[in-house]
Amino acid sequence: MNREARTPAEGHAIDDAGPQPLLVVNHLAVDYVTAGKAPAHALEDVSFALRKGEVLGVVGESGCGKTTLMLSLMRLLPAAGRIVGGQILLNGVDLLDYSERAMQQVRWKQISMIFQGAM
Repeated sequence: MNREARTPAEGHAIDDAGPQPLLVVNHLAVDYVTAGKAPAHALEDVSFALRKGEVLGVVGESGCGKTTLMLSLMRLLPAAGRIVGGQILLNGVDLLDYSERAMQQVRWKQISMIFQGAM
């Protein structure tokens, strides 16, 4: 995985005068790999920032990558899913550097999601 440091996403530059983002996603890329086939690029260059009090709603056509994006943020991709680039910064710390054990301490406490059709 190419983990080179990058600046915050274009259009999401961190304003020193305003509240710092709680979540910053920079250039996230996710592939799905299947034996004997080329990787399927599910997400390419996804970037956004979320500050305290903001809510993110993700909508789109079936198969456009909504679930892959959210599962990536939670580090819950299925076995064939691979985060192949980018950063997921929660309070300035890259979740891609966390072990599974560390993620278990973060999931549902510091970062969570509401699944479609949850009611």
